Amino acid sequence: MMILITTSRNPSQRTRHFINELIKCIPGSAKLNRGKTPLRLLLGRSVDDTVIQVVERSGNPAAINVYRRGKLEIGMELRGVKLLQDMHVVRHRPASSLVMVGTAWVADALSQALGVQLYPSVDPGELRGVSDAIAVMMRTEYGWRLEFLDGLDLGPCGPAISISGVEAVTL
Repeated sequence: MMILITTSRNPSQRTRHFINELIKCIPGSAKLNRGKTPLRLLLGRSVDDTVIQVVERSGNPAAINVYRRGKLEIGMELRGVKLLQDMHVVRHRPASSLVMVGTAWVADALSQALGVQLYPSVDPGELRGVSDAIAVMMRTEYGWRLEFLDGLDLGPCGPAISISGVEAVTL
């Protein structure tokens, strides 16, 4: 299964950085510069693939839509994104494996969409060395937070994403 990550027609530099960081921590993913190609045409071509569309507002990532088999499966409204460069962290090697930790239905839906193993209610420290990257989905006061951690030192290896709302369209 291939995961294609795309944006609007003319993404800002911050959105491009966000996508590049996502690609480094989601194995089997690739960036697709779609230019003027309509999204529906892209979804029609990639029937077996997962397509992640990053929608931006005012030059910042504002929403993530996850499509599987050509249909919208998960829509996430973003509250904020903290990039590795904002955290002064340098990440050089892409992850070859990813696991997810979380108890909410959001973690379950996202792990299915990405095709990764979900470990419900596990401390990320217990998974040290199991995978190159660990995606941690946690409930917060304002919604959810998705963080990508290095599988060895548990430091950040990808963006920290604050999510204000999630809608599961088809599960």
